[in-house]
Amino acid sequence: FNRKMFALFDTDDSNEIDFLEFSCAIWNLCTWPEDKLAELMFNLYDDDFSGFLELEECDALIADSFALRKTKEEGEILTESLHIIATPGIYVSSR
Repeated sequence: FNRKMFALFDTDDSNEIDFLEFSCAIWNLCTWPEDKLAELMFNLYDDDFSGFLELEECDALIADSFALRKTKEEGEILTESLHIIATPGIYVSSR
């Protein structure tokens, strides 16, 4: 998650966030409506820009979410459950 957000903020691909990039990022995060923030978070994990989260993208979302909480075992259990119940053709969508 941190790397994805950093890449989003680093608009000139310099591997650094300058003051302007930082200011714009903070401004956007603090002023966007909740539905736009949810869309942003969804799009961070929609790696192929399909408008859907495929199983592998859900795995990354779960891994990142639980890594922040330092509860890897819970994340692994959730990921295994997702794989068990996943049905081909059924995806989570931002639409």
